[in-house]
Amino acid sequence: MELLNKTQLGSPSHIIIHTGTNELHALKERVATSLNKAIEKATSTFPNTKIVVSTLLPRTDIHPATIQQINTSLSRDCALKPNVHLAHHPTLKLDCLYDHVHLYKEVIPSFAKTLKYVALGRQTTISHKSNGRTPTSPRPTRHHMRFRAKAPS
Repeated sequence: MELLNKTQLGSPSHIIIHTGTNELHALKERVATSLNKAIEKATSTFPNTKIVVSTLLPRTDIHPATIQQINTSLSRDCALKPNVHLAHHPTLKLDCLYDHVHLYKEVIPSFAKTLKYVALGRQTTISHKSNGRTPTSPRPTRHHMRFRAKAPS
């Protein structure tokens, strides 16, 4: 949020907002609100700038319905603002994640291309499949728990 000011950014033609889901475990209810505040600040501070908002990516340690709910909220909120455009990543699936959380390095150019295409107003149907072989891990994998439903408290 502190970077979204004219002193830091000047007068950009485009701003891309992509947030991860690292804090989603603890902040589920506040993530959509926080994203909406960032979008509001970006659009009010930079009314002539094209704002591209990237949807949250899938993870195995966050229930898919939670991510879908936030992405649906983002879609609804972004549709109300003429200079905000949503970058969907429908072809990024769980098999694009090398440790159940982070993208394989071979997939990142396709992810970036989706953002670029939305920013430039081009068609965004991009295949994230590689040449058929399994990508190699760019760094040692870290252990992450797979999604498990929480027991009622």
